[in-house]
Amino acid sequence: MLNCKQAAALMSQGMDKKLGTLQRVNLRFHLMMCSGCRNFSDQIMLLRKSCEKFPQQGSPIEQLNNE
Repeated sequence: MLNCKQAAALMSQGMDKKLGTLQRVNLRFHLMMCSGCRNFSDQIMLLRKSCEKFPQQGSPIEQLNNE
């Protein structure tokens, strides 16, 4: 069984790439048992969805160079 640190790492990786079947199963099982990690998962999903609503404006360094 995953510990919370491993589960958080998988949740983060899952934002960028598709997890393997065993990783997904282990993560789902952990999330069923751990309310703290379920809350963390909900929070990172909310942040990701919120950030997708904002238009891309380039990096802060690019913005400074354009001024």
